[in-house]
Amino acid sequence: MRTPLPGLLCLALTMSGTTLARAQSQGSVDLLTLSLESLKAGRSVRVFGAGIGAGGVITGSVVEVRNRALWLNGASTPSVPLVSIDSVLVSHTHSGTGAIVGSLLGVVVGAIVLSHQQCNFLDSSCMTGAELGYLGIVLGGTAIGAGIGAGIKTWERRYP
Repeated sequence: MRTPLPGLLCLALTMSGTTLARAQSQGSVDLLTLSLESLKAGRSVRVFGAGIGAGGVITGSVVEVRNRALWLNGASTPSVPLVSIDSVLVSHTHSGTGAIVGSLLGVVVGAIVLSHQQCNFLDSSCMTGAELGYLGIVLGGTAIGAGIGAGIKTWERRYP
């Protein structure tokens, strides 16, 4: 009597391969869905994929992820099906880095200005004015640096 083990084994391997391929394709969409749902509404994104926008790229701000689609404001197409998305970039500014650089420059400029200040150590009003001037220069440098950094936008890969 012959056992049908080889036939059953082939059938099991074929079915597990099909199931694995389906799970992997669903898993990538689920990973994409999770990545996109974690974005705050209004965040600027650049989406790439076959059949998306002009040349396979569309840019807009996130509205929501709904009905297996990414909904965007300010884009030529208001919704993009998740299955057609190959990659997603998000924009961010460099205001934090600009604030740090600006405050460091403010410290240096403030120290130079303070070194030319002629105050008697016992003259509290002169010392207070010099300290407030120094603080103003540092805070001004921080604000200017943050403003410049906010104007610098770069794109960072979010998916895959």
